[in-house]
Amino acid sequence: MKNPLLLFVIVLFLSAGLSAQYIPKSPYLQNPSLAIAYVDSCARFWFPAYDNTRGGFYTNIDRAGNVITSWGTNKNMMTQSRDAYGMVRAFMLTGDETFLTKGRLALNFMYNKAWDNTYGGWLQVLDINGTPVSGSNNTKTAFHQHYALVGPVAYFEATRHVVWVARMGVDRDCRWGGPDSGCAFPQR
Repeated sequence: MKNPLLLFVIVLFLSAGLSAQYIPKSPYLQNPSLAIAYVDSCARFWFPAYDNTRGGFYTNIDRAGNVITSWGTNKNMMTQSRDAYGMVRAFMLTGDETFLTKGRLALNFMYNKAWDNTYGGWLQVLDINGTPVSGSNNTKTAFHQHYALVGPVAYFEATRHVVWVARMGVDRDCRWGGPDSGCAFPQR
């Protein structure tokens, strides 16, 4: 070869990929099956935070999973979506349908209590019964509206059960589909 610079660039390019490969050191990355027991225990940690009487997961819990009543007994929408997501992922790793049931219960509470039936969108701060907390900042932010999707989308991915995604789509079409969408628009 007449051009040593070209030869150097070619050799450098071909050898760069050989030394740049990441070699995982974590045992959980080297053997992913080790993570199953960890995920199982993390998901079960949240079981005591579920209110079997009124539904929904409490938001304020301590390191042991006990409800911190001195901080309030709220059941925020983000908690429901996050817990549904975690429970569904635990089901996907373990195959234990108990997790899927808990995820569905969180989504039931979220859809029945946190959805704003008047204007659409998710309310964030709910009391022990799932009633929006008056005087709280229940402003609908893009962050909360997007975070609300993680639970329903994970549930759909695991089950292909379209009810959660379909419910979101119906409201989207009604609220933003325009006057020809066949939906009645609330007066604001």
